[in-house]
Amino acid sequence: DGYAIIRGLFAADEIERIAAATDQVYAEGASHGRSFRHGNLFYNVAAQADGEPFVRMAQWPSYHQPILNRVRLDLRIARLLEPLIGPHLKQIINQVHWKAPGSVGDFAWHQDSRSRRPAAAYRNLATAYVQTGLAVDPHTPESGCMRFIPGSHLRGDLGMDCSKKALGA
Repeated sequence: DGYAIIRGLFAADEIERIAAATDQVYAEGASHGRSFRHGNLFYNVAAQADGEPFVRMAQWPSYHQPILNRVRLDLRIARLLEPLIGPHLKQIINQVHWKAPGSVGDFAWHQDSRSRRPAAAYRNLATAYVQTGLAVDPHTPESGCMRFIPGSHLRGDLGMDCSKKALGA
């Protein structure tokens, strides 16, 4: 179908440490009060209705967050991926995403592969790369969980309208 859910890859105590690390990254992003970039490290920060900053995502927080760096390099993930794409892996992006309580539709429908360059390296979405995600908090329809379109990886580039950003305004 184009996706798999692997439960229990990380133990509950590991998830607690990962959650604490993401809380630290969130606080760091919020402390900027606005979106902020330093090299590849990027915080997408929006203002809430009360004016307080809300961190939507952090890109490459693992550059300076040791726990998140260990997670991205964890051999358990590599062992899961090896039968799919081989032993020579290159991580092309590393992100943490947060959703505001009660938010729905923060992300526009999109294909991440539209942003990958060179395009020739991602020409076959079924075999060119694998995208992974780690749910730190419960993913439910009420919390705005990630949604998948079964089999969509076989349809290639859908030529979706990319004039709007996938992550809100």
